[in-house]
Amino acid sequence: SAASDVYKRQVRQKSLNQTQNIIDVARTGLDSATSLVYQLQTLASSASSGTFSDSDLSNMNATFLVLAKQIISTASNATVNGTNLLVGTTGAVFYVGISTASRSATAMTIAGINLDSIGAICTALSITSSGAATSAIYVLSTQLTNISAGQSSLSANSLAMAANSTAASSISASLEGYIAATENIDATALQIKLQELNQQQSINYYLVSQMNLAS
Repeated sequence: SAASDVYKRQVRQKSLNQTQNIIDVARTGLDSATSLVYQLQTLASSASSGTFSDSDLSNMNATFLVLAKQIISTASNATVNGTNLLVGTTGAVFYVGISTASRSATAMTIAGINLDSIGAICTALSITSSGAATSAIYVLSTQLTNISAGQSSLSANSLAMAANSTAASSISASLEGYIAATENIDATALQIKLQELNQQQSINYYLVSQMNLAS
């Protein structure tokens, strides 16, 4: 029935919204991680200049370590309803169909971005010497590339979810409109229409009878 279809579409819309929320949280996490890595690069670049004392480099390295650990925290905090796209590479499979039977045809797999691993790599770096800082700059650049790839992937998934959500919303609105029109029938107008049809049927019957007589 139309009412049943509306319910199924609403269930689908809810699933799409929940999935979009998980993606949005992951994207926000990657944005934060990008900012943190940029700060790490700035510290590493300064440390590589060779103009700081050992004591200064030690203090800079302590700050560097704090920022790197925040990347790991960012990854672990990106959990929504038990799902986290930033820890490990497994990712998750989301069912955005309107019924259990249609799940296999509407499953959407979103790959994970191993941000916690990126954080661990950054945490293992050191900028306590000019040489170490120079090496760290190269490693950090690679991690930025990895994060950027993850952002692009999630952006594509987000667009796909938005398209599905718009389609589901449009269909639901159409069904609800149909139901509303059906439930709000003007009884008087319907009675008048039926009378007109009966009169037309009588006229048609008379014309056919005359034609038969004439033949």
